[in-house]
Amino acid sequence: MEYVTEAIKREEETFNINVLQLVFGIICIISNGILLHLFALRSSEKKAYSLQQGFYFGCMLNGFAYVGYLGRRFAVGRGVFFIRSIFCIILPPYSILFSISDIHMSDLVLSYCWYYEIVCAIYFKIHLAFIALCDIFAIALYVASSIAILLSRSTYSCVRKIQIKRQIVVMKQIVLMVLFAVFCQLIPYTFVLITQFFDLNKKNQLQIYMWTIQPIGLSIAPLCRLFSDSKLLSAMKIDNPSPSSVLKSKMKSSSSNHVVLLNLKCKITPK
Repeated sequence: MEYVTEAIKREEETFNINVLQLVFGIICIISNGILLHLFALRSSEKKAYSLQQGFYFGCMLNGFAYVGYLGRRFAVGRGVFFIRSIFCIILPPYSILFSISDIHMSDLVLSYCWYYEIVCAIYFKIHLAFIALCDIFAIALYVASSIAILLSRSTYSCVRKIQIKRQIVVMKQIVLMVLFAVFCQLIPYTFVLITQFFDLNKKNQLQIYMWTIQPIGLSIAPLCRLFSDSKLLSAMKIDNPSPSSVLKSKMKSSSSNHVVLLNLKCKITPK
């Protein structure tokens, strides 16, 4: 009973931080959704942007996990249990295991699912280390492939060199995204992993602020990508035109149609 009471008390202490995470979770969903929509419009570059689409889709899933986890605090009555059961059953453990967990609570108490009662603590540590290794392997793989392309580009023809330049630009963007993801994921994961393996103070409030890095980072990354790319901004303007531009285009089309009708009615008499 004391175990549950302590968990509830610590949850109340972190209410303001969780509200901040909820806001950034909503921003994460909207920004990544816009990027996925804009990339889908660029049909000629689908192969080049397929990896980026997967990255932003994963970020959007994390955003949904944050909103679902943190939004349940504002539910009343039986709605709390309904939200808990839905998110425990539907969402995949890999993408939301740490998003739905109260890492900052003592002994890894989870607000719902009570994951600690189902899975032993060693599984949590192994899962944490596995994700950290995957992040390190991913960034190393992208960096190695970029270096290989740069070293071998002198042996290709001019047309192939142009294609390689485009590939390098895309790969640089991917490397930056992976680096940002590693920064947002690896730092909180590593911090919690160290506290668990070396039995440090689990009630340390620093863990709460460290874990806020993830929703903030996954929200800022797509926003920076969206506003730094002029092509994406122009595509967004074309896809969502302003009412004034729509009115002007309609007026131009109606005037051109009127001119065509007048020309059709005119008769040319030869001299």
